[in-house]
Amino acid sequence: MKISLLPLHSQLNPGPGHCPLGCSSYGAGTLTLSCLADEKAPQLKQDPTHRCPLSSHQAETCAQIDLGGADIVFNTSATGDGKSLAGYLPALLNPDFRIMGLYPTIELVEDQTQQQHRYHSLFGLEAKERVDCLFGAELSRRVSAAKSNKFQELLFAIQTKPVILTNPDIFHLICHFKYRDPAYGNDLLPVTLAGWPDLWVFDEFHIFGPIRKRRLLTA
Repeated sequence: MKISLLPLHSQLNPGPGHCPLGCSSYGAGTLTLSCLADEKAPQLKQDPTHRCPLSSHQAETCAQIDLGGADIVFNTSATGDGKSLAGYLPALLNPDFRIMGLYPTIELVEDQTQQQHRYHSLFGLEAKERVDCLFGAELSRRVSAAKSNKFQELLFAIQTKPVILTNPDIFHLICHFKYRDPAYGNDLLPVTLAGWPDLWVFDEFHIFGPIRKRRLLTA
């Protein structure tokens, strides 16, 4: 028996005039259709004959984050269908939008950091200035190199980078005042973190174990 597998393609976003992101603009009394994603990342296109480079689920997710009233948005699209891009799209379209992404393994943190560099390149943004990757070993390396401490390194990252990828363990320790510096109040780091991101992204959430899920919810 011969089995042939066909590639999986998600539905493309309808584009200007029918886009959940509201991609259309008025000028001199005339409606001019424009695609924000196409203007910022023309090389992202899946289909050169289609105006918008986004899948429907990506545009809908971004619209719910940016324009909707929901506190929590679930994207359950298939593996490899661009869920990560959907979650980080607000920060790629708006450089002032801030996101903290939490991942269950260091390997995923590093892999998605590389993906962020590719996304930023496509959107004409400088990833080195915007994206940070934090986990235990990397944090210790920075402390050793800068002769500082973990509190200072974490505070600096939160204050200077609009996109941070890390694991739930660091998040949990920050929220429970485990990183301290005698020169600052004990609450400075968690309070700064609480007011920093516009969006929390929990990627590959099904891999998070029950203990980590409980820590995230209680924090």
